[in-house]
Amino acid sequence: MKKVIVLILILFIFTLMPLAQTQEELPIGKELSVLLSEMVTEHQATIQDFIFEHKFSTEASQEGRLSILEEKTDELVEAVDNLNTQRMHLIQELQDGEITKEEFAVEMRKLATKVAVVAQSMSVLGEKISEIITTLSEELQERALALIEKFNKMATVMSEMSASISQEMKRQGYESPDVPKIPGPPKDTGPPKDTGPPKEPGPPKEPGPPKEPGPPKDSGPPKDTGPHSSHESPFQVL
Repeated sequence: MKKVIVLILILFIFTLMPLAQTQEELPIGKELSVLLSEMVTEHQATIQDFIFEHKFSTEASQEGRLSILEEKTDELVEAVDNLNTQRMHLIQELQDGEITKEEFAVEMRKLATKVAVVAQSMSVLGEKISEIITTLSEELQERALALIEKFNKMATVMSEMSASISQEMKRQGYESPDVPKIPGPPKDTGPPKDTGPPKEPGPPKEPGPPKEPGPPKDSGPPKDTGPHSSHESPFQVL
């Protein structure tokens, strides 16, 4: 009887196993290929971010720093547009049957890594924009505001793209890749406040007349010190 019960339990467990393993997995060879691609992409992005930060920190003028930020923003906007085009192209290829689900999953994993490193670069860029936005002259404020607007649009596209990659991977039965946290827009503090012309100091205060000293205080009669002490010396100075 016990053997029958154990056999039933084993059959029941084997029946549930396919239900538990609902997510597809890549073959080990392709999984290693994806991991290697991720490592190379992340390493290259780290070097690029280091070069950008060094270039920014060694620039002395505010206008030069702003120009560096504008160049980096344009570079990232172009990268985001290219990634979004690749995403839409992959989805279309899968729908048309030009690639398999497995090939789609491999390319989407690589795409997700590229999105993650762009998000990291955007985070660095946002910090640098926030760092100088309050110190820019009035002439450079208009350029800075246009830069922030471009950054915000890029962040919106990135958020939508990350969500789409996650949804498409789940729809095909694969584990969703880590969706990067898209950095928010840098703080726009606006142009420096006009405090108006400096206040002119008033005329110096004229000193009043010198205070007259009052009558001397009456200290009263001298105090009686009483009889001399018996220990007082008998020799007195005449």
